[in-house]
Amino acid sequence: MKFLPYIFILLISFSAIAEELDLYGEDDILEEEETTQVEIKDKLSPAQQKQYLQQAKTLLKKKEYKQAREILFQIEKYENAEVYYHIGIIFNKGLSIKKNQKEAAIFFHRAAKLGHLQAQYNIAYMYEKGIGTTEKGREAATWYLKAAEQGMKKAQLKVGDLYYDGIGVERDLKKAAFWYKKVADKGSLVGRKLYEKVQFDMKKGRFK
Repeated sequence: MKFLPYIFILLISFSAIAEELDLYGEDDILEEEETTQVEIKDKLSPAQQKQYLQQAKTLLKKKEYKQAREILFQIEKYENAEVYYHIGIIFNKGLSIKKNQKEAAIFFHRAAKLGHLQAQYNIAYMYEKGIGTTEKGREAATWYLKAAEQGMKKAQLKVGDLYYDGIGVERDLKKAAFWYKKVADKGSLVGRKLYEKVQFDMKKGRFK
């Protein structure tokens, strides 16, 4: 029976992660719809770029994916993190276009390099799992850490996991405890249980 608390902790952790990861759902995939092509002039001011981006986001919410995609592809050249992120989502989910995880990874990576928080988490996940990329633990750790440093709770949990297991980074229980505590301090039961587990392991001198 002494192993039950650890099983409980793992189940909580896996459950929390499963609830957060809706990145690869199929529910929004639609057939190609007929819409009027959107034509955008060559040069746009920053204000106009913002206006078109907002229009594309509104169309995405309405599930008018083809028209949203046309707008995003035409303003892609302005190197906007949010534009790159939404194009990544379009390729990732196959929204009125053939699903292409390699293209999704390219655009998430571009957005991540410009500081987009969710894109940093997404590309980290793709590197971790080898989705649209070669599986690279070190790259996954790098991007999870960037998202964690921006305060994303699920990224902070992942960084704690990576340090605890030594995946992509050198195993370090003190650093694992640091990140779990950050999540615990936000009121997370998962974070608190994992922090307590690491504290127990350190006290017992495990994983030296």
